[in-house]
This record gives sequence, structure tokens and C-alpha cells, in this order.
Amino acid sequence: MKKQAKTITLIVVVLAILLVGYLIAKRLLARSYYTQAVAHATREQYDDAIAFCSKAIEMAPGYANAYYSRGRAYTCKGQYDRAIRDFNRSIEIHGGPASYYGRALAYYHVKEYDRAIADYGRAIELNPRIPEVFSGRARAYYRKGCYHRAVSDSNKAIELRDDFALAYYRKALALEELGRPAEAIDAYKSFIENANPSQRKTVRYATQRIEQLQARKQEVGQRSNIAGSK
Repeated sequence: MKKQAKTITLIVVVLAILLVGYLIAKRLLARSYYTQAVAHATREQYDDAIAFCSKAIEMAPGYANAYYSRGRAYTCKGQYDRAIRDFNRSIEIHGGPASYYGRALAYYHVKEYDRAIADYGRAIELNPRIPEVFSGRARAYYRKGCYHRAVSDSNKAIELRDDFALAYYRKALALEELGRPAEAIDAYKSFIENANPSQRKTVRYATQRIEQLQARKQEVGQRSNIAGSK
């Protein structure tokens, strides 16, 4: 009887060890798949990134980073509904600022601006030191016509990173809407000074807006001079 009990105990221990080993192996495999997914995403190979994230999730269903990265890949492919579902799952598991930021971006692209602003706000509560989050919320505020708030959030992004080109650009757009052309010109110039080569098209637009605003200013000045001479 004792011998039988020892045998059963030994079997249970062996099975437990095998189970732990199996779970560890699955977790390691999931990490391997995730690492490959990140590498593919870095090279903008989003279909491959999605495939490897899916494999990682299959191995480890609670892998928040895999859901987040797959959501980012879906966002880059313009598949925003799928992205939102993955960010939802990532938030359920972990709830970090990156997941709220990712979901906010997806909401923005489907024109759910209030939801985007709410998620940007939650990301800021969790980490108020990420300039991209403030700049993203500024863009959403701009789309809603909340130009003062767009300027305010752009300024906060610039305070956190004074070479953040897009923050200057979004600030300039909002300042134009507020009828503050001189400040808008300064913001456009700061954008151009800090822009990277991938932003050439936007630099051309900013340059055009500077020229147009300056021409308008000169025109107004000339009209004032004419009116004053009469």
C-alpha cells in the first residue's frame, strides 16, 4: 500500500515537472515568435508581424505585448477595427499607457475623436512624460475644432521634446484657425527646422503657408497705409 502511494506520488511529481516544463517551453516559444514579429514590424513587413504575433498569442493567450504589437501592425495596415480589438485585449490584460495610446490612434483614424481624446487622457494619467501622446491629443482636438486645447497640448509636447517637429506643425495649424498668423509662421518655421527627410511633403506645405501668411500680412499692411493716407 505504501509502495503504491509512493508510486502515485512519484507519478504526480513527474507529471507536474513535465507540465511546468511544457508551460515554460510554450512561453519561451511565444517570446521567440514575438521577437520575430517586432523585427518584421521594424522592417514594415506588417503581414509577417501579424502572423508571428498571432503565433505568440496562440502559445501564450495572455501575452499583452503581442496583442499590442499586432494592434500596431493592424493600424499601420489601416485595419482599425481589428487594431481596436487587439488594443482592447491588451488593455484588459495589462492596461499600460502604450495600449491606450495605440487605441487612441486607431480611434482617431475612424473619426471617433472623443474616444481618442479619452484614451490619450488615460495614457497621460499613466505617464505624463510622453510627448507623442500630447501631440496626438492635440491633433484630435484640432479635428473637433478645439483649437485652444490643440495649442496647449502641442506646447506640452514641445516642453517635453523641443525638437518635436509634428508638435510645431500641429500648433501652427491650430494657431491659424485662431487668427494668430504671426505665431503660426513661427511655429511653421520651427517645424521646418526640426523636420526629418520623410516629412518633405509637409515641409513644402508649411513653406507655402508661411509665404501665403506673409503675403497676406503685407497686403493688410498696404491697405492700412492707403487708408491712412486718405
